[in-house]
Amino acid sequence: ATLNRWRAAAAAAAASETALKVGDVCRGRGLDGPVPEGGEGSRRCVLTRVVGVPGLNRILVVFEGAAVWEEVSVRRGDVVHCDKEDVAGRPFVHPPRPKEPEVRGSDAKEKESEGGAGAEEEMRQKRKAHQPDSAAPHSSESKRSKAEQPSSSSSSSSSASWHMPQPPSSSSSSAAPPARHWLVPNVRVRVVSKKLGGGKEYKEKAIVRDVSAPGMGTIQMSNQDATVYENVSERHLETALPKVGGKVIFLGEGRHRHCKGKLLERNSEKERAIVQLYEEMEVIKCSLDDIAEFCGSLDVDEDD
Repeated sequence: ATLNRWRAAAAAAAASETALKVGDVCRGRGLDGPVPEGGEGSRRCVLTRVVGVPGLNRILVVFEGAAVWEEVSVRRGDVVHCDKEDVAGRPFVHPPRPKEPEVRGSDAKEKESEGGAGAEEEMRQKRKAHQPDSAAPHSSESKRSKAEQPSSSSSSSSSASWHMPQPPSSSSSSAAPPARHWLVPNVRVRVVSKKLGGGKEYKEKAIVRDVSAPGMGTIQMSNQDATVYENVSERHLETALPKVGGKVIFLGEGRHRHCKGKLLERNSEKERAIVQLYEEMEVIKCSLDDIAEFCGSLDVDEDD
C-alpha cells in the first residue's frame, strides 16, 4: 500500500511539475542514506545529475543527513519534488563535501592554461549549484572573474540547463567513465519530454526506426498521426515493455547485451523480469530497466 501511494504521488508529480533538474530538492525512497528527523518514511535529497547516468532512467542524488557527500544512483521515478513550503520551512542541509585540493606554483599555471576561462566558469557554477542562495560568493575576485567571461550565445545558455555537475576530484583517474548508450533500432519507447511536438507526444509510445548517431535516433509515433521525428536524444525517451509472451531485447551490460528473447514473467513491484533467450533457450532474470519491447522481425516468429 505504501509503494502504491508513492507511485501515485510520483505520477501526479510527473503530470503537474516541471522536469527534474540539477539542484532540485526532492523526496526519494532510495535504499541508501539515513532518514532525517521528520522524513515521514522517505528521504529528502538534492539532484546532482539527471542525464548521462549509467543504466536506464537513472539519476544521481545526495541524501540529506549523510555523513559525507556521496552521490547515489536511483530510479528517476523514485523521486518527487518537495513542497515549496516544506523547503522554505526546513532548508535542505547539505552533507560536508570533500575539500578541493589546493593548486600551487607551476601546477596552478598548468591548470589555468588547460582549463582557461571555461574551466573557471564551470567550477563557479558547481559551487553555486550546491550552495544556498544566501551563501553565494560576493567577493571582488568573483565579480572580476564574471566580467572576464565571454558572453555566451543562446545555444550555449540553453545547454547550460543540462549541465551535469561532478563532485571535486583529486585526479583525472577518478573521473567516471562515459555513459554507454542504449538506443537501438526496432525498440518501442515512451516519450518523457514535453519538448517533443510541443508537448502533445508526452507519455505517448513510439518505435525507433533508425539510430543516426550514438544516443540519437529517428522515431515514429504509435498513435494515429504516426508522426516521424528525427534526431531525438535518448534522454527524452524511456523503454517500453510488452505484455507477457512478447518479444524483448536485452539492453543491459554483459554477454547477453542485444540478445533477444520472450518475456516469460514481469514483476512491477520488485522491478524484475524473467526472459527466455531465443538463440540459447537460456532463461535469465534481469531488471525491468534492462529490457525493452522488440518490434523487429525474427526467424522464431513462425514457431511462436
